[in-house]
Amino acid sequence: MKKSALKRVITGMVLLIAISLSVGTVYAAEGDTACEVSPRYSKITAFTFTPNIEGHYASCSAKVSTKSSYTAEVVVEIQRQDGGWYTENRWSDRYNAFAAVNAVQHYIRSNYTYRFKVTANIYDSNGELLESDVRYSSNMSC
Repeated sequence: MKKSALKRVITGMVLLIAISLSVGTVYAAEGDTACEVSPRYSKITAFTFTPNIEGHYASCSAKVSTKSSYTAEVVVEIQRQDGGWYTENRWSDRYNAFAAVNAVQHYIRSNYTYRFKVTANIYDSNGELLESDVRYSSNMSC
């Protein structure tokens, strides 16, 4: 019994040491220089969207937020598959630090496949695009 408890303690310590050594700043070396690798999105603090389909109506709400010193924009597009993806309608909102498109609705026709394309954009005070993320809903049909 003593041996098994000691074995668990030692195994736990080794695991803890291994985990703590693996966590830290990641650097990418290129020649003589090294640069710190940052997270994929540093300006977008939250980005959510909720697609829905009821009968012949597809709806979507979307929100994006950022730091108060930036402008957030969210763009919602309903796309129909017809060979490629064709945008049938588009809604957007742009405001300081937070943008939202609430429950937009679009009539969808039978025998077609649809999806929502939702884009989050973050701009600085000069209107320069700093960051962008695009997400797609699952394909929908009625």
